[in-house]
Amino acid sequence: MIVIRSFDVNKPGSEVDDLKGGVAGGSILQGVLKMGQEIEVRPGIVTKGADGKVKCLPVFSRIVSLFAEQNELQYAVPGGLIGVGTT
Repeated sequence: MIVIRSFDVNKPGSEVDDLKGGVAGGSILQGVLKMGQEIEVRPGIVTKGADGKVKCLPVFSRIVSLFAEQNELQYAVPGGLIGVGTT
């Protein structure tokens, strides 16, 4: 999936226990996304080590909602724009 926009649904100052995830909007290039599926977000968390090398650590999340326009979906296939809600 190519992500065009992403949104943080958490309010500033939220406690760690209250964090809810986010929403990614874009187009699926291949494959199928399903409700409840675990996904891997890359590059994820990018850091630079003491030796100066860049290190990327992927983030794992679960799909909690899928939308196309105003329609809630159970799965999404390539073509069109979709919104993916994550934990």
